[in-house]
Amino acid sequence: MFNGQLAEQGDVNIPDIKEEAFMTFLRYLYTDQIKLTYQSAVAVMSVARKYCVDVLVSTCDQFLQRNISSENACFLMEESHVYAEDGLMAACLQVVTKNPQAALQSNTFVDLCNSCLKCITTSDDLAVDEGLLYKSVKKWAKKECTRHHLKVTGNNKRRVLGDILFTIRFPIMDQTFFLDQVCVDDVLTNDEVVDILMFIRKNKKNVSTSFNTKARRNGYRMGNLYR
Repeated sequence: MFNGQLAEQGDVNIPDIKEEAFMTFLRYLYTDQIKLTYQSAVAVMSVARKYCVDVLVSTCDQFLQRNISSENACFLMEESHVYAEDGLMAACLQVVTKNPQAALQSNTFVDLCNSCLKCITTSDDLAVDEGLLYKSVKKWAKKECTRHHLKVTGNNKRRVLGDILFTIRFPIMDQTFFLDQVCVDDVLTNDEVVDILMFIRKNKKNVSTSFNTKARRNGYRMGNLYR
């Protein structure tokens, strides 16, 4: 960047790196010391990877692997997605699937992007009651509506959810929960409601529905673990 025939002149803009992360990176280069937090480590690791400082990449990765928790997994998952740290993203998803209740109720769950949210909702290994998942996704949709300056209505929540809606396994929900909690939200069409209720009441796999009817491998329904 600064040497040779193609060296840049004057101020050099680095738009893809946050100032705080770059300063932490520079301090490490000059002092061989670093102070990481889970909020900063992913960004610093991305800088280190960009400039091929492999020792620092390893240091950040080891720090993050030790410090992923169900409370910060969603934050780190989103950061990993932003900086294309696929290995860390997979580790975060694993933490979410093993202890989803805390992760889904964390403050940063509603800040996930559509892609990260869908990674969670499509997982067959998510050990959670489908009703709790729906409640958390509904909170996300409400927040997403406000981010897009949309009125919070059933139609708009459906709009921002897109195909994520079809990753929620309504047919394996408790019938009472479905009637009392889902139907009143107006995120489903009348035909979808009828199809899902037919499946729930008859519990027949040959009933037509657009939604996934497969029980999650480690999931819960009515408090009972699916085996």
